[in-house]
Amino acid sequence: MKIVWSKKAVFVWIGVTIVSLLFLATSFSLIGKGWGYVSPDETANRFFIDNFAKEGSFRVLESLNLKVGNILHPRSILASQGVLLPVSFLGLPILYGTIASLTGGELASALTIIFASLATIAWYGVVRRIVSREVATISFFLLALLPAWGYYTARLLMPNVPFVSFLIFSLWFALQKTWEKAHWRIVVAGFLLGIAVSIRLSEIIWILPIIIGLFVAYHKQLSWKSVAYFFLGASIPLIVLGGIQWQTYGSFFTTGYTFHVPVTGDVLSLQRAETTSQVAETIHLTFTQKINSWITPIFPFGIHPREIIRAVFSYGLLFWWFAIPSFLSFLWLSFYAFTKRETEEGKKFLIICGAIVIAGGWLILAYGSWSFNDNPDPNQVTIANSYVRYWLPIFVAGTIPFAWSVRCMLDRVHSNVWRGILAGSGVMAFSLLFVWSVWFSPADGLLKMRHVLAESKETRQSVLHQVDSDAVMIVDRGDKIFFPFRRVLYPLRSEQTYLSIPLILKYTPVYYFGITFPEVDMEYLNTTKLPPLGVQIEFIETFGIESLYRFVPKK
Repeated sequence: MKIVWSKKAVFVWIGVTIVSLLFLATSFSLIGKGWGYVSPDETANRFFIDNFAKEGSFRVLESLNLKVGNILHPRSILASQGVLLPVSFLGLPILYGTIASLTGGELASALTIIFASLATIAWYGVVRRIVSREVATISFFLLALLPAWGYYTARLLMPNVPFVSFLIFSLWFALQKTWEKAHWRIVVAGFLLGIAVSIRLSEIIWILPIIIGLFVAYHKQLSWKSVAYFFLGASIPLIVLGGIQWQTYGSFFTTGYTFHVPVTGDVLSLQRAETTSQVAETIHLTFTQKINSWITPIFPFGIHPREIIRAVFSYGLLFWWFAIPSFLSFLWLSFYAFTKRETEEGKKFLIICGAIVIAGGWLILAYGSWSFNDNPDPNQVTIANSYVRYWLPIFVAGTIPFAWSVRCMLDRVHSNVWRGILAGSGVMAFSLLFVWSVWFSPADGLLKMRHVLAESKETRQSVLHQVDSDAVMIVDRGDKIFFPFRRVLYPLRSEQTYLSIPLILKYTPVYYFGITFPEVDMEYLNTTKLPPLGVQIEFIETFGIESLYRFVPKK
């Protein structure tokens, strides 16, 4: 293909290069910190990716749990019958673990960056095919400078960016008309969609209606054979997923979110008593509560309008410079599509808007109805909160109407010079806002996360030198620092934890790492709380605002 190097093309390529380098610098910002992740979800994913790459299984034996009642496990990991199991969907650890086993494990940490970079380019191809080259170029810039996209690409083992990436890959393959007669293209498109769904299985609730809608809208251009090939491709990853779920949880359809740890004895009796009480209370449920109980299969958290409004205004507008123009552009595009509905372009835009409504409607209603407190301070509204990553498909889809409206407005500027100045200024402004929100956010920005990970690594090295290799560490939020180097139990401030300390001490040493106790708390523990258990606590060393303690039998 011959490239025409006009002045416009040169400036566009300069912009693409600068933005791409900025995106890559952001993506690699948390690599090279050794074993250390921002969240327990990432820690758990890394643990199971490594085990799957080496052993081909997600079931990891923790023999001490057989003696102490399956209480030893970090957040985002289950313990059942002495075995550690994943809580999250298995698609990402299966994919990354498989690639790690084929590449020696070195590539696993960079896979999210690779997928996100390729998906950003593929997004250009998708939008170019369904809209135009100019809108696709603007969409590329908007996606590469989307704070949620950049931030969660840097969060290397979170599933949200890989999930959206494989949706984009599936779309890209499905739209390659030059391969129209090649059935393998359709199979690959379905296969990539199947991988996306396996990574975030719950999203099938909105993905399936969109797929059905597309098949209905384009039924004249599609043959039953094409549809069959597509679903054949999609079924392959899902069958593999089901088989590994059966191997892991004992059921083809069971996930870590639906797996119930077997309980016996007094705990089972207590649960039965609680269940009886809950059944009795359902008689007095309000009408809203009854509605929410009926819609649970589709909306697992129910529908709570006040929570939705609060979440939308807090997190939907966190990137106001992106969210507000995207929403207004969506309204403009919807109106334009309706007025042009008899044309091919109008029908195409109506389908785009309809898909955004289906996906966005479910994502906002479902996740907006629940309260996620990822930050220790529940009042903090930050980019690291779960709403941002759960709503990532909305932000990505929003680049299409946003880019279309920008193109329409630039077309009204007749001077090429002013059009270039406006476009360049827009890219520069979005780049600065991207850097500020992703790198310099005071609560969870990447600069702070780099510092936290480096500090955690130093603390871990110092603590592990003082903690027996077979010890149990009781933690509150430090599980992501010390697991899997030591067994962990959380949290300290739990009656079950206190009661378990004497039992664990029969087999192995027990330590606590957490916020430093004031003198009055140490006195309370050693004179009131722990003596009935035959235990006392000893101070070892302070690390910043946290300290290491050891539990020992009472002298």
